[in-house]
Amino acid sequence: MENELKKYGMILWHWAWLIVLGTVLAAAAAFISSRLTTPVYAASTTLLVNEAPSGGKTTDYASILTSERLARTYSEMMTKRPVMDEVRAELNLTDTSSEALARRVSVDLVRDTQLVVLQVEHEDPALAAALANAIPVVFSRQNAELQANRYSDSKANLTKEIDAIRNQIAEKQNEINAIGTPANAAKEAELSRLQSELTQLRQSSAYLLQSFENIRLAEAQSTSNIVMVEEAEVPTVPVRPRTLQNTLLGAVVGLLLSVGVVFLIEYLDDRVRSPEQIDRLLKLPVVGLIARFNGSPVPGRAGLIAVREPRSPVVGSS
Repeated sequence: MENELKKYGMILWHWAWLIVLGTVLAAAAAFISSRLTTPVYAASTTLLVNEAPSGGKTTDYASILTSERLARTYSEMMTKRPVMDEVRAELNLTDTSSEALARRVSVDLVRDTQLVVLQVEHEDPALAAALANAIPVVFSRQNAELQANRYSDSKANLTKEIDAIRNQIAEKQNEINAIGTPANAAKEAELSRLQSELTQLRQSSAYLLQSFENIRLAEAQSTSNIVMVEEAEVPTVPVRPRTLQNTLLGAVVGLLLSVGVVFLIEYLDDRVRSPEQIDRLLKLPVVGLIARFNGSPVPGRAGLIAVREPRSPVVGSS
């Protein structure tokens, strides 16, 4: 085991220059790529979703669960096309489609709360903040209009009935005033009839007014509130690219690839380089060694090592 570790260590040391070079090149490539990438900024706003007040008695826990479900529903609705279309119109984003704008928006729930965090990513930090603040406002307005439309027909019909019965009441009152003090039994009977009809009309009017008020209250209670707890501010630090993280990751990848290349080279190299390899491969003893020595300093002339360097240990071992 120790010999194996020593062997691997010697291999890494022998190829250290390649490992260092690969690591540096990969880190440099990641750094340059990050610096050339257009920075992306993120602006976020925090919203509180309140459930519409209910006339029934519910426990606090049930109310919280309902609010959480409502928050999940709203988080999906905020990125839909109707909201994106109106936001684009308000901010005059004619060069951006609603689908492209929706892809820049993410809505996340804060676990076990009624809070929703809406985040917008954009290359323009000011526009990212403007979008993050505009989307909840537009959605809240559209949601209120949607709830109001549910009761608009009923309110319109009741309004017509109330106006009609008020006209009838006014007519009956004029007829009663025209009779004045009855001079005979016939007039007295007619006056009694008119007063009875007027009483019925007034009761019907009161019933219609109460129905109209009930619908108005139901409309108000059906609209859930979205409160902006924290407005988005213009970000100053981009969220992408993360230059330092990318550079370190590039260095790690370069290091691993370089080490892998080194061991691949060693694995494919079938040359015998040591007595240990001879013993392991051929199972034969080593009789002698010929040491490596440099050639003649004069180009084209090999020379004799015994003449050039008579005291060299190579002369004694050859």
